[in-house]
Amino acid sequence: MHRSSTHPQLQVLEDTLPHKEIRDLSHLGTVIEVEAGRELTHRGEAGHECFLILAGTVEVDRGPDQPPVIVGPRQVIGELALLSHADHRATASAKTDVTILALSQDEFDQALNQCPEFAVKTLTRAVGRLASTLQSRP
Repeated sequence: MHRSSTHPQLQVLEDTLPHKEIRDLSHLGTVIEVEAGRELTHRGEAGHECFLILAGTVEVDRGPDQPPVIVGPRQVIGELALLSHADHRATASAKTDVTILALSQDEFDQALNQCPEFAVKTLTRAVGRLASTLQSRP
């Protein structure tokens, strides 16, 4: 993993978030380059940070009863563990080389408070995924 102190990678968010929120996010999190195949989260382990994907794709394996899901730029993974203060519900691995913005629990909480559009988009996707999971159960 290679950590970067500059954040030109956040430009991918320009068409979805206001400039102020992108700037706030860049000051809150840490941009990290992750090699393909590397695990970002592991199902059953405590969640201490979430990841906003800036480039590349991540495979999310939710268990043997559900097919894996591929997620990409502008999507957040690991946030459900932070929101619920629970263990990760899925294992997420870099399918390709990826660039992510890592947000610790405190940074994520600040992002939700300081960046309303980021908060609405993140929470809407999280609730949608939970609803989908509940609908697929017998």
